[in-house]
Amino acid sequence: MIEVVRRDQCSGCKACGDVCPVNAISFITEQGFWYPKVNDEICVKCKACVKVCPALHMAKKEVGSYGIYACYSLDDEKRRLSTSGGLFSELALAAMDEGDAISGACYGKDNLILHTLCKRPEDIKIIRQSKYAQSDTEGIYKAICTELRAGKPVVFSGTPCQNHALRNYIRLKCPDKEDFITQIDFICRGIMSSQVYRAYLSSLEERYGAHVALIRFKDVSKGWHNFGTKVYFSNGKTYYRDHKHDLYMYDYLFCNVGIRPVCEKCPYKGDFHSSDIIMADFWGIEKVAPDMDQDIGTSLAIINTSKGEKLFLQASSHMCVKKVRMEDVPGGNACLYSSIELGKQNQWFWNNLDKLGFTKVSHVMMRRQKRENVINRMKKIVAELMRRK
Repeated sequence: MIEVVRRDQCSGCKACGDVCPVNAISFITEQGFWYPKVNDEICVKCKACVKVCPALHMAKKEVGSYGIYACYSLDDEKRRLSTSGGLFSELALAAMDEGDAISGACYGKDNLILHTLCKRPEDIKIIRQSKYAQSDTEGIYKAICTELRAGKPVVFSGTPCQNHALRNYIRLKCPDKEDFITQIDFICRGIMSSQVYRAYLSSLEERYGAHVALIRFKDVSKGWHNFGTKVYFSNGKTYYRDHKHDLYMYDYLFCNVGIRPVCEKCPYKGDFHSSDIIMADFWGIEKVAPDMDQDIGTSLAIINTSKGEKLFLQASSHMCVKKVRMEDVPGGNACLYSSIELGKQNQWFWNNLDKLGFTKVSHVMMRRQKRENVINRMKKIVAELMRRK
C-alpha cells in the first residue's frame, strides 16, 4: 500500500488517490500538507497506488539536451501580467492554437490553490503567475487521462513531483496516449504549507477588514528584480510589500520555514525530471545577456525533449529569444541542482505559529534571520582579515 512511503518522502501529489479503483485513499492534513491514508476495509491490494507514486519510481532525463534559452514575450502587457517573462503564457497559447487543453494551478474558493483544465485562450490568465503554496491536484490526473483518451492533447504545468506523478499515472492508466501529453515544470525551491498561506491571508484580512479578492505574488509593477506581493481586498483597499518586507515571502525565501519536509531532500535536481520543458525566472540574466533585461521579467527555458522543442519553437515567434549555455544558469538558479535546507528556526516556527499567530511569529523570524545575517557577515570579514595576515 501507499503507506509504505515514509512521511519525509511524500510530496502530497495525490496521484495515489486518483489511481485507486475503489476510492480507498483519502488524505489527512498535517501542518497544511496532505498525506495519504488507506482504508484497509475496502482496499483490494492492487498496488496501483505504489506503482504511481513518484517517490518510488524515479525518472532520469538529460536536462537541456534540446537547448537552453533566455526569452520574454513581445507582448508587453502579457509580460507585465506574468511573473517572469511571459514564457508560460506564450507556450499555453501556442498549444491552444493546436487544439490542446492546458492544465495549471489557479485560485479557487477562499483563494486556496488547485489544479484545473483550461480549454479557452481567455482562461489562461487564471493559471498564469506564480502561486506560493501547494496546489491541490485531486481529480486532475483522472481529468487529464479522460482528455487524452478522447484524443485531446494536453499541456500540463506543475511542480517536478506533480509532473512525475502524472507521467506515472499516464503510463499506468492510458499508456498508448503518452504522445498526447506535453509536460512543463519549473525550478522549484520548495512547497509552502497551505496552513501558513491561509494564516497569512487571514492576517491580512483582519488587518484590512475585508476578504481577499485577488492575490498577485511576484508582482513586477515596481520592477522584476524587486518583485513584491500585491493583494486586493473586497472593500477596494490594496496591500503591497516587496519580497524583502512581505512576511510570507520572507519566511519562504530567507528563513526557509513552513516548507514541506521532503523539499529538503528533493530528488528532482539535475537530470531527474519528467518534463519536456523546465521554466524559471532567469535570475542573473543581467550578467549573462544584459540586453535581455529591462527589469520587467525574463524567462529561462530549458528544453529536454523533441516534444518540448516543438512547442517552444511554436511559441518563439511571439517571443524575444536568445540561446545561452547551461553554465549560465546556476548562478541565479542554484535550485536546479540543489535542494534548500530547512531553516534553523523551522521547528520553533511550527511550535509557535498557532500560539502567537502568523504576524507575530513571522516578525520574530525576520528579526532572528537579520541578526544571523549580520553575524555571518561579521564572521566572513574576520575570516578574511585573518587570511590576509
